[in-house]
Amino acid sequence: MNYSEWLKCVFERQDDKECLFDSLTINNYLLRLCQESQNLYPKYSFEQLDKGTWFAFGVVSGYWHDAIDKNVPDEKRVNLYQSLFTYYENVFQKYCTHFYGHQDWGPEKPNPLNSSCYMFWDMDTKECPAYKGDVLLTNEIFNLLERILDIESPACQESALHGLGHLIDDHKERATSIIERYLKNEKPKTKDLEKYAKECVIGLMQ
Repeated sequence: MNYSEWLKCVFERQDDKECLFDSLTINNYLLRLCQESQNLYPKYSFEQLDKGTWFAFGVVSGYWHDAIDKNVPDEKRVNLYQSLFTYYENVFQKYCTHFYGHQDWGPEKPNPLNSSCYMFWDMDTKECPAYKGDVLLTNEIFNLLERILDIESPACQESALHGLGHLIDDHKERATSIIERYLKNEKPKTKDLEKYAKECVIGLMQ
């Protein structure tokens, strides 16, 4: 299955057969998906994009687990994490509305993509390298989450806080310092996100 066929499978789900790939191929496909994510809408509807995001990056496919396997060269594993920022910019920042996943409420009605944005760091094994002592990818994870916090989008900021909240127990000092910098900077943020950030620091993240 070439990349175009795989992309169709991910976002149109025309068949239920499992698409199996070697780790290097799926790393390349996910990287390309992120790098070319500006082309996904309106080719695919918001509903398709949300479901496809859950599939491509979630446990159902297991793609992410395979794509960051240690059999994959370190450079490619690092590049894949870094490419997630592009996905955030091209998809979540552009189309997610002002709606809070942790409150199931917001001043705007949610776009279907708000779901996958908020839960992105619950999908598959995004944070596992930080739990397993993989120093290289742990650095990339924290760098990525801090960059996402700088995106002027409530949905993206909430997603990054959610991810950092997961890491508080194992990397308290590092995760806390990033959240504290977020709270102190002068960039626009809502009172709801300030409250959520403080909850993440003390382990009350939802």
